[in-house]
Amino acid sequence: MIRRWFFGTFALSAVIITLAAGAPAWASVQPSRQLEYEAAILVNILRFATLPASAFTSPGQPFSICVPLDAPIGLALAPYESKTISERSIEIRRYGVGEMPSSCHALLLEETVQTETLPPHYFPIAMTSEVEPGLACVQLVRVGRQVRFSVDLGVAQRHDVSLSSRLLNLALHVR
Repeated sequence: MIRRWFFGTFALSAVIITLAAGAPAWASVQPSRQLEYEAAILVNILRFATLPASAFTSPGQPFSICVPLDAPIGLALAPYESKTISERSIEIRRYGVGEMPSSCHALLLEETVQTETLPPHYFPIAMTSEVEPGLACVQLVRVGRQVRFSVDLGVAQRHDVSLSSRLLNLALHVR
C-alpha cells in the first residue's frame, strides 16, 4: 500500500514537473487584477479622446496602442484587441528600450523620453510618476489602492488631441 502511494505520488510529481518545464513562459503568466483595472481605465480614457483625422492614414487603420516591451500592462491590454475605439479596432504594439515606435496613436510611457522624438498626433500617456511632467497628455496616478489620472491640456494641444469634458471632469488634476 505504501509502495503504491509512493510510486503514484512520484509519477504525479514527474508529470507536473514535465508539464511545467515544457510550458511556454507566457502560459503561466496572468495579469494582476490591478493591471487589468489599469488597462480598463486606459482604454476608457482613450475612448474619450479624439485624434485628428490626419493621424490615420486610411479609414480602416486600427487604433494602435504602443506599449513598452517589458511593461506588465501589455498582457492586461491583450483582451482589448478585439474591441474598438471610435469605430477602429484596437491594435496593441510593443516597442523596445530606446526604440521610438511609428504609426502609434497612443504611446504608453514608463520613463522620460526626448520630447522632440514624439511625433504630433500621438496621445502620450504616462504610466508611472517617473515620466517627466509636461510629456504626457494623461498621467496615471495611484492614490492608495485607487488608480486616478491627471490631464495636461497643454500637452494635449501640442499633440492635436481633443479631450472630452466628461473625461476632464473625472480627472484628479487638470493643468
